[in-house]
Amino acid sequence: MTEGNHYSGKCQLKADKRLLSIQIASYYSCALNLSGINCYAENLINDKSLVHYVLSKDLLLFCYGDGINERLIIEDLIKEGVHGLIYDK
Repeated sequence: MTEGNHYSGKCQLKADKRLLSIQIASYYSCALNLSGINCYAENLINDKSLVHYVLSKDLLLFCYGDGINERLIIEDLIKEGVHGLIYDK
């Protein structure tokens, strides 16, 4: 799970460097032959190239966050290739 560039006061940035970016999480997942990553959705919403970066590594991509409670955003992320979304309905 990554926190990426997210820091809104709701959660504190972890000391674990693997949580700092989607790129680092992807690298770590590939190195350990993990299936994929779970990241903060707002980073993907703001930069769609991150979706393609993760998918280019043949990883599964799940995301979470307050930003994916709207239907259009959910549909857009799925269209971009995100495998799963964790959100409150």
